Amino acid sequence: MDHDDIPRAVKLLEISTRMRQAPARAWYNLGIAYHRLGKYDDALAAYEHAAQMPDASSDMQQAAQQMKDYLIRRKGNSWWKPGNETNTTPVVPDAQTNQ
Repeated sequence: MDHDDIPRAVKLLEISTRMRQAPARAWYNLGIAYHRLGKYDDALAAYEHAAQMPDASSDMQQAAQQMKDYLIRRKGNSWWKPGNETNTTPVVPDAQTNQ
């Protein structure tokens, strides 16, 4: 992802997360890559997977919650008041791969 080749990063991270005992960081980084491509539902799934793993950090849990909140607002659940939604995209976490 450091070279802005996000589609390639997604492909490699998808392979990485299918490996046995893939760490939470791999799932989190996959979420970031999906996020940067605008694939927010896929990003949420990856963030949530990372957040539920034993080696998850608070950043991973926070990213999952922020993405979930964003998608709830974006999809216009009945509790969301009209006019409160913005057209901004959620903030991509600052995590880097291979950390």
